[in-house]
Amino acid sequence: MQDKVGIWVDYKKAVLVHFTASGHEVKQVKFKAGKPVAEGRVAARSKSHGRLDWIAEDRVQNKADADRKGYYKDIITATDGCTELFIFGPAQAKTELKKQLLAKKVPGLLLDVAASDEMTDAQVVATARAHFASKEGGLKPTPRRKKAPKSKKVKAAKPVEGKAPKVKKKIAVRSARKSVAANKGHKT
Repeated sequence: MQDKVGIWVDYKKAVLVHFTASGHEVKQVKFKAGKPVAEGRVAARSKSHGRLDWIAEDRVQNKADADRKGYYKDIITATDGCTELFIFGPAQAKTELKKQLLAKKVPGLLLDVAASDEMTDAQVVATARAHFASKEGGLKPTPRRKKAPKSKKVKAAKPVEGKAPKVKKKIAVRSARKSVAANKGHKT
């Protein structure tokens, strides 16, 4: 059987579900940010804001991009040897991971991407299994428990002949309002 991997990816962590002939295995890859761009200053200065207290915004952004590329590289190495990938998750992390995979140019790799909300590990496994089961020659879906049969509704008994039907409360309330309004001289 070909190896298939479902990946739920976000900017904080990735949950990988590796399906094989013997079953599935769940792994987590957490995002590890490297050292900050500049260390904090310890010594007190006479000026509150010196030229060394500011960090260029592009340096911070470049550092964040490099950290994310390392995170995606860790995910890609965890998926080596698979023939089908299904990437899903919130935000743009899934498309960035897809770009990294396409840049790697793995021959014969089938790749699908879909949007989803935040999920538990069990939901990730179920979503990935359902995706691969929907494809031709996919995995067998997990058997579901049968629902208990619904109880039948009992129809109300028909009124017995000879008895007067019950007076509806709405009619009584309306007539009471009319009498109160008549006493006050208002029209309804």
